[in-house]
Amino acid sequence: MKELEELRRLRDEHRETANALRQHVREIGDEPSTGSGWWGSWAKCVEGTAKIFGKTAALKALKEGEEHGIKEHQKVVAADVPEECKAMIRQQMLPQCESHIRALDRLMESQSAS
Repeated sequence: MKELEELRRLRDEHRETANALRQHVREIGDEPSTGSGWWGSWAKCVEGTAKIFGKTAALKALKEGEEHGIKEHQKVVAADVPEECKAMIRQQMLPQCESHIRALDRLMESQSAS
């Protein structure tokens, strides 16, 4: 049950960050995307992976998604985007992804200990 609560927390944090990012995009005068993009597709894939290959494989897939997110965030920070966007990525999004990776590692460790 603790695993499910932890995964829900990670999901909720992603939702909150996506909403904050959408708000930020509106504030700078642009129209944000309404879809979940690659992350939504990835999450659905992970769900299927869990059903077929088990929890550990799904957790590894989620970790890979977080690692991919870090790489994408780093690309944005290196790009010519407004400094406010870079600050949000550096101060909120990157630390959150890193925290999620640590949480997923702990969940995988508990799976292997079981």
